[in-house]
Amino acid sequence: GTWIPDFRIIFQENFPTGNYQNLSPEKKQTDLTGLGSFQTGLYLAFQKLFTLSNQHKYQMRFSAGYFVPAPTHVKGLNAYGGTSSTNGTTYPGHYISIYCSGEYNLNDRWALGFDSNFQYNFKGRFSGTSPAIPQESAQFTLAPEIEYTFSPSSGMLIGTWFSLTGKNTPAFASFFLAFLHVF
Repeated sequence: GTWIPDFRIIFQENFPTGNYQNLSPEKKQTDLTGLGSFQTGLYLAFQKLFTLSNQHKYQMRFSAGYFVPAPTHVKGLNAYGGTSSTNGTTYPGHYISIYCSGEYNLNDRWALGFDSNFQYNFKGRFSGTSPAIPQESAQFTLAPEIEYTFSPSSGMLIGTWFSLTGKNTPAFASFFLAFLHVF
């Protein structure tokens, strides 16, 4: 019954997992699954649940974070650019990530929701042969979804995820289906 939101300060560490270098030019970065760099960040996160006059609930979430990626060695075509002869160290630019989402409960089982994200990457630098300089980039994405709750601990999401606009980033559109279970 209060207007005071839940507020958190979150320290986040992303680990360098996945495939980020020696990519196939024919696959157009669809074989890219990681960034190869530790990334340290600080997030400010807010969330608030409102009970509306019709007894439906609406939950909002908002977060903003600043991240500092560590340098990483790259070879060949990689997440940061380059060519087949690239060999060196890339120093990815710092980046800002802003996330906003909402969820409107239609009843105890069904809900409509969305996730949106804006990310701005500052320009990085490169040391080595055949530069793979991380370019300044920006991208805004949106993911509308329908949610179904099976029980208090499990449910599913179905929706689309796509880019609305960007600079030095590929446009994309995809479909997702996710099953969730909380232990």
